[in-house]
Amino acid sequence: MQLLKKLKYIIIILTILVVALYLYIAFLMMGNQISKNVYINNVNVSGLTKEEAIAKVNADVKLQDLTLIYGKYKFSKEFDEIGFKYSVDKAVNEAFSVAKGINFFENVSTLIKLNMGDRKDIRLSYEYDEKLLDKFIAEISKKLNTKPKEATIFAANGKVTVTAGKDGKVVQKEKLINDINEAINTAATPFVEVKISFITKSPKLKYSDLKQVNGLIASYQTRYSTADYGRAHNIENAAMILDKQVIMPGEEVSFLNRLGDINWYNGFSSANIIVNNQYVKGMGGGVCQVSTTLYNALIQGGVEIKERKNHSLAVHYVPLGRDATVASGSVDLKYKNSYDFPIYIRNYASRGVMRSEIYGDTTKVSKIQIYTAYYGGSVVTYKIQDGKKTIISSDWYSRQ
Repeated sequence: MQLLKKLKYIIIILTILVVALYLYIAFLMMGNQISKNVYINNVNVSGLTKEEAIAKVNADVKLQDLTLIYGKYKFSKEFDEIGFKYSVDKAVNEAFSVAKGINFFENVSTLIKLNMGDRKDIRLSYEYDEKLLDKFIAEISKKLNTKPKEATIFAANGKVTVTAGKDGKVVQKEKLINDINEAINTAATPFVEVKISFITKSPKLKYSDLKQVNGLIASYQTRYSTADYGRAHNIENAAMILDKQVIMPGEEVSFLNRLGDINWYNGFSSANIIVNNQYVKGMGGGVCQVSTTLYNALIQGGVEIKERKNHSLAVHYVPLGRDATVASGSVDLKYKNSYDFPIYIRNYASRGVMRSEIYGDTTKVSKIQIYTAYYGGSVVTYKIQDGKKTIISSDWYSRQ
């Protein structure tokens, strides 16, 4: 009897404790305060109402300046100037909902953990005007970006000089924005500093490539009359435009594309040209002597010819089979650097002499002999190199 009485008291006490615990948990769940050990961006908002939590977070979590750094350069902007703002209300609502969900037992579990020392951290989300940040980065990029400096080459009288280039740099915008966001998320002070990252831009012409050009591998020259002013002027103008060409391995070049439009605007004048087997006045007369001189230097240097056509009439400045005519929109001289090193081409005309020079790696080009043979009405041009004879061209000319 005594045992039953004691058991009854125990059951009553346990029931009271369970009910009390339930009421306490229900009070916590139904209350207007945030649960214990809840933080927003390391700000403790435990036991606060929503309004109190919003006020505290706004007071304690405020970013003032964003500074982007490169070496001794610092570029600053107030966060307000890029439209930055934290989503404080959203974070406080999330904090308030901790242990206040629809699942009672889950809420109980969360409350027990929080009261035993577990911590709930909520990260503030934020937004800013991307266009304003882009504008800020663009202003910095304009000041810091540098273009790569190309390596340069100059050759004259068989001597070659190569000057090293320099890498350029461009602000790495996407990485910088990611770094800014990371710095905002981990900011411990109102002043956020971020190092600017760059992408290296290498020059197209590198010293290591141009250094392979060590000497003259071929040259050819023709003569022209300075008395024919228009023609002489056209030769000298075309040679100047086409001077100092760097042709990389595998690169194909069009004579006419390099030359540009043959017109008054580009410095050309009228002189004799061949049209339908007749000499008539036309724009750019004399340009063909430049293409012809260059063509002979190219074949003498073993440069691959992709397109070439002879004149319909013999010309006075080279033997038959050695000329190369050009005409805008129809006939071109095209050549390709099939070597594994760059070639450098000089073209210059002065005092009645038109000269083309091909520079490259002299250790990789064997001597080439060019000669022509006549078979009836055709002229065949041959190349002999390393004991091997190959046909370069087979041409036919009209008689005047």
